Amino acid sequence: MITYLIVFFISVLFTYQAQKYFDHSQKRKGLALSILAVLLPSILAGLRNTSVGTDVEFYAFPAFNEALKSNYFEFIRSTSSYLEIGYSTFIFVIAKLTDSFQMVLFATHLIIMIFVYRFIYENRKEVPMYMALLVFFLFFYNLTLNIMRQGIAIAIILYSLVLFENRKYLKAAILFLIAFLFHKSILFAIPMFLLIVIIRKISGYQRLTFFINVFLIALAVSSNAIILFLTKNGIIPSRYYYYFSGYQSEVVDYKVFETTFKLLWIVMYMLYQRINHSQKLNIYFEFLLVDFILFPISYTITNAYRLSLAYAAAGMLTVVPSLVKLFKKNQLGIVGGRMFIIAVLTFYWYWMYIHHGYGETYPYELFI
Repeated sequence: MITYLIVFFISVLFTYQAQKYFDHSQKRKGLALSILAVLLPSILAGLRNTSVGTDVEFYAFPAFNEALKSNYFEFIRSTSSYLEIGYSTFIFVIAKLTDSFQMVLFATHLIIMIFVYRFIYENRKEVPMYMALLVFFLFFYNLTLNIMRQGIAIAIILYSLVLFENRKYLKAAILFLIAFLFHKSILFAIPMFLLIVIIRKISGYQRLTFFINVFLIALAVSSNAIILFLTKNGIIPSRYYYYFSGYQSEVVDYKVFETTFKLLWIVMYMLYQRINHSQKLNIYFEFLLVDFILFPISYTITNAYRLSLAYAAAGMLTVVPSLVKLFKKNQLGIVGGRMFIIAVLTFYWYWMYIHHGYGETYPYELFI
């Protein structure tokens, strides 16, 4: 546990100082600290044993061993039933170049950290970078040690959203395609781009919110039929239909806990909206609402939560850090508010990943 916390603390500290440099136009110093902030958690991921993260031994390590003894086309054919071509190619290239599975783990998280950090950097005028990174560490980092290829896809989508907001549509589309090649569930992130267009184009955000949420509820209700249509037509793998086929979850307790955790941030942001006039944050708040509406499906359908993870990531990395401004009345309020947010996030991380052992990322073990 201490290993994780030390790396988180140092990386967040580097990011805190990096933003100060960026704010004072000292970009080289800010970039140097940002590189360190990205490298540390990537190295931590790369040095871990294959027992850290359920999916490591489930598909990543077997695929790596298969890549070592196969040519490219044989490898793609043998892994096509359970890996997307993007991630298969990624593993194959690293296996042939380095002959090291630790490099696969390191490179996986280097990609994740680079795109997450770019997303955080581009939103630095809306939220403190160090708080956004802390949210990532305490909410998502351990999860990405498990769901590695989906972690890459989600990280890429986050930066794709930034490009889309800046009207760089071609670059955003290219990144979306790359993300899709790593994990096909990212197809369910398409409505995120539509929400950006709708909220940006139509005036009267508060009135529009009601209709958007009605649509989201209708989408959640009809999700089974949508998944069935997509799987029957070969658009997504058939396993996604099984996610919605009624498989009963045996871990409802932690899902109720996570729902309560997200509800806290939603309520707090609704209070913050009275003094906040940022359209961008309101858009990301809608993403968090999407995740909140869809997440309860996973009470009875174990893996359904994965389909809204991109919404959760975009919402949590912006909405939660923005709440530090809710406490800006005096110095005591600022410090107390930030300590409250950090305490809640830390409790969530401890309860989910340490106490509950979600994703099997604790205890951390070195590969040596």
